Amino acid sequence: MSRKVVDTPSSTPVGQERTKLVDQILIRKFPLMQIHQALSSVLKPQADTPATAQEQTWEAERQRLLNLPEQEWQAACTDHKKQVQLAQISQEQQRKAQAAAKAAKQEASRFYNQPAATPDYDFWSMMEYWTFDEAIALLLGKSPKVLTPAAVKKDRAAEAAQFLLPALLPRSAFLDRYEKVCELARRAEAMSPPRLRPIAVIQWAEDSGVIQPPSELELRVRIRNHKAQQAPASTPGQSAQTTTPTISTGEKTPKGQTKFWIAEKLAELAAYHARHGTKKAAEHFSISDSLVRSKVREFNSSAAGTKHKAGRSKAASSVFDLAKR
Repeated sequence: MSRKVVDTPSSTPVGQERTKLVDQILIRKFPLMQIHQALSSVLKPQADTPATAQEQTWEAERQRLLNLPEQEWQAACTDHKKQVQLAQISQEQQRKAQAAAKAAKQEASRFYNQPAATPDYDFWSMMEYWTFDEAIALLLGKSPKVLTPAAVKKDRAAEAAQFLLPALLPRSAFLDRYEKVCELARRAEAMSPPRLRPIAVIQWAEDSGVIQPPSELELRVRIRNHKAQQAPASTPGQSAQTTTPTISTGEKTPKGQTKFWIAEKLAELAAYHARHGTKKAAEHFSISDSLVRSKVREFNSSAAGTKHKAGRSKAASSVFDLAKR
C-alpha cells in the first residue's frame, strides 16, 4: 500500500512564501540573529553543539508564526508591512537630514559666507559713488572686498574641477543668483555709469524688482541722501555755518520713558515708516501709533520748509517721498 504524501506548509508555494516572510519578521524582531547565523555558517559548529537560548527563542517564534491560523497570519503580515514602511520613511528622513546638514556645512565653508564677507553698511553708505562690482556685492549683502569677480571665477573653477565628484563641491545657488543679477544690471541704463550714486543703485534695485536691497543699507543710503538734499546751498562769499541738530519736545513712550527727537532720529523714523508702515514703526521705536504719525508729519513739514528755503523745487520733501520713487 502506497503512503499518501501530505504537503507541509513549506512544501507549497504559499507555504514557501510564508516561510520567507516569517524569516523577515524574525530578522526585524531579532536583528542580532542575522549576524549569529552568518557566523555559524562560516564556523560550521558541530551537530551535537547545544542551541543557545537565543536560538531556541528564535526557533520557537518561527514555529509559532508558521502555524498561525490564516486570519491571525494576515494580521501579522499587515503589522509587519506597516513596520517596514515606517522604517523606510524614517531612513529616508534621516538620509535627507544628513544631506541637508552636509549641504549646509559645504555652503558655510564658501568664501562668501566667511565673517570677512559681512559688509560695513555705514562705511559704504558714506561713499560718494560705487563701482558696478561694489554695487552688486552690496545689494547681495556681501562685502565688496570679498565678493569680487576674481573670487567668483576662482570658486567656479573649483566647482568645474570636481565634475567627477560633484557631491564634494556642488554648484553654488548664491553664485547663480550673483551672475543673474550681474547680467540684468549690465543691461540696465541706470547701472551703466562707471560711478554709480548709492541712491541710484537702491532705486534701480527696487524699481526693477531684480533684488531687494538689504534694509540696513537702504536705510543708511536714504538718510544720507536726504540730508544731502536738505543741506542749504552756500552763496559766494558766505562761510559755511555749523548747525546743531534740532531737538523736538520730549514725549512719553508707552513704557513711561521720555524720548527726545533729533533731526537724524526723525529722518530714521520717517524712513522706517515709509518702508514698514505705522504699526511696525511703533513697535520698532517703542512709541504709539499716533506718535509715529505725528513725528512723520513733523519731519515732512520740516523737510518741506527746508526745501523751500533752499530753493530746491525738484528735490524730494521727505524720506517718505524718496521711498515712493
